Amino acid sequence: MNNWKKISQSLLASGVAGLLLAAVSQAHATTAVTASGALTVEATVASSIQLTFNTATSNGVTLTSGAGTNAATLNFGTVTEYGSVPTNVAIATSSSLCSSCFVASTNVSIVVNAADSSSSGFSLAASVSAPTHGEVLAVGTSGALSTSATSPTPITGSFTYGSSGNALQVSLGIPTATADSTQMSDVITFVATAN
Repeated sequence: MNNWKKISQSLLASGVAGLLLAAVSQAHATTAVTASGALTVEATVASSIQLTFNTATSNGVTLTSGAGTNAATLNFGTVTEYGSVPTNVAIATSSSLCSSCFVASTNVSIVVNAADSSSSGFSLAASVSAPTHGEVLAVGTSGALSTSATSPTPITGSFTYGSSGNALQVSLGIPTATADSTQMSDVITFVATAN
C-alpha cells in the first residue's frame, strides 16, 4: 500500500509540474513584443459637379445609348417635313431657327449633380460640331448653337441640381433641299458651370 501511495504522489507531482510548465509556456507565448505607430490621414476636398443625360419624362425621345452617362445618343429617327412623325418628335415647317428648312424637336433631360458645394444652381452653355449638311441645332430658346467649342452659346433658363434633371428642347433644323436618306450626326457639347 505504501508503494501505491508513493506512486500516486509521484503521478500527482508530475501532473502538477506538467500543468505548471504548460501555464508558464502559455504565459510566455502571450507576452510577445509589440510596437505601435500613428498614421495621419489627410485630404483636401474640392467641390465638383457632374453632368449626365437621360430621356425626358415628358415629350422626350428615348436615348438610344448612354442614358445616365455624359456621352449619350439622341436619335430622332426618320424625319420628314410632311408625313408621319416619330413618337415624341415635333415637326415645324417654319421656324426662326433657319430659313428654307423644317425643324424636328424633342426633349432631353440634363442631369447635373453637385458635391461638396454651396452652389444652389448652375448655368448651361452648348456648342455643336461643324454641321456637314447645312443643318442647324438649338437647345431650349438659345437660337442657333455656336460651332466654336471655345465660345459656347449660353442656354437661357434656371437650372437646378438633382436626379430629376432639367428638361430641355433639342431642335434640329434640316434644309428642305437635303437629299433623301441623308444621315445627320452632330455632337452637342454641354458645359455646366456652378453658380
